[in-house]
Order: sequence, then structure tokens, then C-alpha cells
Amino acid sequence: MLSMALTVFMLSCQHKDIACPGLDAGDGIKVLFDWTSAPDAAPDGMTVLFFPLDADGRIWHFEIAGREGGRVKLPCGHYMVLAYNNDTYDIYFRDTGSISTYEAYTLSASMPDASSVPLPDEPLRRQPDEMYSAMATDLHVTPCGITYVSSGRPEGDCLKGCSQSVLRLYPRRITCRYTCMVEDVENISSIRSIEAVLTGMAPAETVADGVPCTGSVAIPFKMSLDGDDGLCGRFNSFGRNEGNGNMLMLYVRLKNNDKKLFKVDVTSQAVNAPDPKNVLLKVRGLHLPEPEPSDTTDVGGGFDVGVEDWETIIIDLTVG
Repeated sequence: MLSMALTVFMLSCQHKDIACPGLDAGDGIKVLFDWTSAPDAAPDGMTVLFFPLDADGRIWHFEIAGREGGRVKLPCGHYMVLAYNNDTYDIYFRDTGSISTYEAYTLSASMPDASSVPLPDEPLRRQPDEMYSAMATDLHVTPCGITYVSSGRPEGDCLKGCSQSVLRLYPRRITCRYTCMVEDVENISSIRSIEAVLTGMAPAETVADGVPCTGSVAIPFKMSLDGDDGLCGRFNSFGRNEGNGNMLMLYVRLKNNDKKLFKVDVTSQAVNAPDPKNVLLKVRGLHLPEPEPSDTTDVGGGFDVGVEDWETIIIDLTVG
């Protein structure tokens, strides 16, 4: 892959038999980002890749600061365009030679005291940062301007032409937001700490269209108190694949040092979520033992325990 900064001058197209008055070839292409589909997004910058459809072409790579857009210069030719926010930290990329195979993924994750915790059968993976992407197909760059098929427009894809070489892209969020709520927790004051894991998540996704890749991983995430008797946790993911079951695992450490692992199948909620990009998992009726008088103060320090010290409770929580 050839990486070029925007300030680097590139050779202009050579078409001696074509003259287009009014078009300054030195200005290159003006890339504009329309955030209609993600109005609250505020990325630090965007990566823009031009994949050549001509034989023996190069991939042109540009980094544009901010969310508005900027100018790029590349040779005349036929391209596919992919853009995504470049301010992520936990996302990595693979199979980057083609726009159709360009995938985002994350690395392995861990849990506190992992050696003494009953982990899920699936590998743990870090949750991704929020990611936005846009694409354009069939881009023709000529001395007289550009034509392209704009993808991702709220009104639908369409063919666009611009004698002033303005390329308008429409980024949208491709990662999923999951919210987990546990309501009506009995004796919630007995909790010292709680972590959660959701299984059945996709390990990666294609950047161009945000389609989850095959496979199944588990994502750990934090839970915190929500009101007087509730718990809430939020995390990002690459979504889920059809056929994957989703088990919510709640690791509860009590103030008396008891450890309980609650498991609940939330597959139906994940599958039937009205918006797969914004999924709410809601359960209620978690019963914990009443705290003893000596449990009113948090216990400090670590735990010298093993997996066998966890009590696993598979329960059918009432779905809200």
C-alpha cells in the first residue's frame, strides 16, 4: 500500500487532446463528508482509500484531519473509495488489499484474576471503538471532473457527476452499541464488585458495509450501579452472527467474599432487537443474599481463590 500525505504533490493527468476550461487540475479532488446519518459523530480525522479498478493500479491512501473533509490528488483512473475514522485505538485491520475484504478486528482481552475465574468457552476480545465508514463506487477521475456512484445516502445510492471534482461521502456508524440493564436486584448493597461478559459476538466486520464476520467471541465489560436496585453496563461490538447464541455472564463478588456467576440466555432479545446497531438487553429479578452486619464495609485486597470457589447459577431471569 502506498501511503501519501495530502501535502505531497502528485503528477496530474496527461490528456493533451482534452481541454476543460475552468477546471484547475492542480486542485485535485475535494472530499466532503456528509454526516446526516451520524450527526453526533466527531472524529479527529478520516482515512480515505482509493482502490484502483484499472489493471496494475496502486492503492492511494490519504489522512484528512477533522470531520469536514479536504483535498486529495491522484491520477486519472477508475476507483472504488473507502473512508473511515482514524481516531480508533483498539481496532486493527486485515485483508486490506481489496475494499470487499477490508476487515476491522480487535485483540484479545482479559478479566481480573482470569486464572481463578470460570471463563466462557469462546475467546475474550476487546470491544471496538466506535467506527464510522463510507464508500463510493465506480469513481472515474478525468481531466474534466469526476463521476461516481454515491453509497450510503439516506435517500439511496445514486450516480453523481461533478465538473468541479467534489466527492461527497456519507459516513455511518458500523459498530453496534449494546446496553445491558439488570433491574430489581435484591440486596444490591451486598455487591462488592461486578463484571460482565456477553458471548456470541462477531470477531470482526467488513469496513465497507459493516457486515459481521463469521465466528464467535465473548466481550467483557463493566457494570455499575443504576439507581437504588439496578445495574447497567454498555459496550461496543461488531454485532452478532445468525446462529450465535448470546449468554450474559455476571461475575458478582460479594462483600463477604462469596463469588457467584449468574448466567442468562439473552439470545431472543439480541435477535429481536428493533435496531441491530442499538441493542438493549434487559433482565430483572437477580436475587442476592442479604448482607451481614460485618459486610457493610468493602473488603480490601485481592482474593486467593480458584475456579471452584465460584458458585455458578443458571437462572431464567424474567425478561423485561
